[in-house]
Amino acid sequence: MTKNINMEYVLASLTYISFIILPVLVPLIFAIIFRKNKFILFHSIQAMFIHIINIMLL
Repeated sequence: MTKNINMEYVLASLTYISFIILPVLVPLIFAIIFRKNKFILFHSIQAMFIHIINIMLL
């Protein structure tokens, strides 16, 4: 049980760290692949919007 929870945390954090390489594409891919997992889906969509706003402000 804890392995799944830890894996969710790692995958959700990867969407935020992806601003280094392919900032909008990685969260979009995670949202498509893990659409049944609400935790990862929420964080991937949130990361995608954060990356879009960051790109618009730069």
